[in-house]
Amino acid sequence: MTQITPVVKNLIIVNVIVFLLLFIPYTSWLQYFFVLGKSNALGFRTGNFFPFEPYQLVTSFFAHTAVFHLLFNMFALYSIGTPVEMALGPRRFLKFYLFCGVVAALVLAFLDPQNNPVLGASTAISGILAAYGIMFPHSRLSFFFLPPIEAKTLFIGAAIISAVLALLQVAGEGVAEMSNISHFGHLAGMLAGVLFFYLEKYIPFLRN
Repeated sequence: MTQITPVVKNLIIVNVIVFLLLFIPYTSWLQYFFVLGKSNALGFRTGNFFPFEPYQLVTSFFAHTAVFHLLFNMFALYSIGTPVEMALGPRRFLKFYLFCGVVAALVLAFLDPQNNPVLGASTAISGILAAYGIMFPHSRLSFFFLPPIEAKTLFIGAAIISAVLALLQVAGEGVAEMSNISHFGHLAGMLAGVLFFYLEKYIPFLRN
């Protein structure tokens, strides 16, 4: 098992602490798994343009709706975030993570036509998937029930599937409409991950 890197470890700790602080008032253990709790206070709804606080562009990808939501995202963060942090270094990786999360949140706030809540680390983690596919294109990854496939293929395939499901979600058709998953957000996170490597040398905050 790969040893967890410092930024990934601290990001997981922060996400867990935020989750516990938001859900402590809920006494039924079932609610920890299924209820939204107070996490909406840290997120915002798409399609509303500016009825949100600026801080929510960051806090939205540190809040989760339920235990399963948190566990899935943190497992993904550990699995692909650790090698990406090793390649980028802790400081650069943290900038990358925050860049992907904030850029994806901005895209959702202004371009997503649906009125959906924005919560969860999956936007930033989608950016990490893009980075993994770029830096380790021939490394093999498993995705749910699929056999191991090359990271580049997984990244491109995930981007195409997210784009198709986002279109179906907007149209209100098919399986995409039956879930609360923001496929548009996943696509935005992956695009942000690619964009980071092009903009890094031009933006002082990212470069220094």
